[in-house]
Amino acid sequence: MHLIQASVTAAFVLAQGALAFAISPSVTAGMALAGGVLLAVARPLVRRSRTLGGRLTAGGRATHVAMTEFLGGLKLAKVGSAEARHVRDFTAAIADMRRHQLAFVGGERGRAARGCRGASASGSCWRRRCSAGPRS
Repeated sequence: MHLIQASVTAAFVLAQGALAFAISPSVTAGMALAGGVLLAVARPLVRRSRTLGGRLTAGGRATHVAMTEFLGGLKLAKVGSAEARHVRDFTAAIADMRRHQLAFVGGERGRAARGCRGASASGSCWRRRCSAGPRS
């Protein structure tokens, strides 16, 4: 299925590129060059985003596993006096997930702040609210 979609997309890109080149070769070449430059400039940002996204996904999975084990084994932990270990593992998984989320949002906020003036103030406000801990 993906192979068919990729081949159809490639055919459309080639057809549109040929048509654009036939209409205006200089503009088409300029846009292709600008696109190549933008791809080269964006490559480190995409790589960082993928790395942070992978960490965020792994952290989410670890949190889900910890939560499932915590809730599933809570009765057994109380009976076997291992509740402290379960609570410690769960708290560590949640803290790790929060750290990855803040790193991801911090990276996104930093990129947005370079392009938008209001991003810094709203991001610091968001971080202040999250750092305050749970509300009662």
